[in-house]
Amino acid sequence: MSRILFRCDGSSSIGMGHVVRCLSLARSLRQAGAQVFFLLRELGGGAQGKVRELGFDVLTLPGPDFINGALPEWDRLRTAEAAGEKGAGWVLVDHYAAREDYLEGLRSLGLRIAVLDDMADRTLTACSWLLNQNLGADALPYRTTVECVRLLGPEFALLRPEFHAARQALSREFSRRDAHVILTLGGGGTGELSIEVLRALDGVSSPLEIRCIQGGSDPVPAELRHAAGSSMHKVSILRDVRNMAAHMLWADLSVNAGGSTCWELCCLGVPMITLVTSEDQAMIARALEEHGCARNLGEWTPGRTAARLAETVRELIDNPDVRLEMSRKARRRVDGLGAKRAADSLLDLMNK
Repeated sequence: MSRILFRCDGSSSIGMGHVVRCLSLARSLRQAGAQVFFLLRELGGGAQGKVRELGFDVLTLPGPDFINGALPEWDRLRTAEAAGEKGAGWVLVDHYAAREDYLEGLRSLGLRIAVLDDMADRTLTACSWLLNQNLGADALPYRTTVECVRLLGPEFALLRPEFHAARQALSREFSRRDAHVILTLGGGGTGELSIEVLRALDGVSSPLEIRCIQGGSDPVPAELRHAAGSSMHKVSILRDVRNMAAHMLWADLSVNAGGSTCWELCCLGVPMITLVTSEDQAMIARALEEHGCARNLGEWTPGRTAARLAETVRELIDNPDVRLEMSRKARRRVDGLGAKRAADSLLDLMNK
């Protein structure tokens, strides 16, 4: 049986996006017959629990953070040791702080390396298999060997099975009476930004019903509860959501960060207004707008972006035909089967 160790991290401060997409791929690999293990740092926020809930073995590393923005040598050695303990000849790394020397060090110990990446900001000649699920990935200057298998683009978006299932009976219709908005800005430390966005949405005169989705398992900050309660709109705050597809089916419009959630929204045809909350999201947000799937407001600045957000929400609510076209274009980009395609590709390579 093919065995692979996933090295990724997630927490309430850095978000859960890497863990969630790794779990999507891991589930497809397991369904295809592979045995998958996880190695995560002890950072809090429930990442290890999410992995265990889905039946995967989890090994842990102590919590100290990076050294000069990179994973330290002891992390690499423990990763190699964990792979040996589990009899895994492959390690999949989904971590921006795993630099070239980290990956080369794993390869020098006889391990085969797979990488999930978004930015092409490091040399990846150590890896045998590379996946970047984002629009525009094929234009990035990746430095890999000629032999490296490269899967680039949202055809390989790593979504959970429920998104493809929800898509099957989907029939999107929009009208000027629509009022359902989801606000989802990622899983890491987004409470303050959510407050600012909710206040900005008070600039939309027509009544909205807003579901403010917060990642992680930490308590909702009192300031966010107050912002929701004082809003002119009906605002619900939802924490640690387990049925994200259902909320996206409910939504007529989404205000969201430019991360992996975008591909879930595309799959279910939700028109988007994107905000860039970290460097790795900038390319995604630009590409989604260029392909007609979203309106990109860029990095958030309370004065300028707040007014633009309210204006853009009003414009899109008032123009259902525009939202319908955004929805159709988004659905054409992502069908929800990317994790299966990726798993089939990786398992084929592992079995050679």
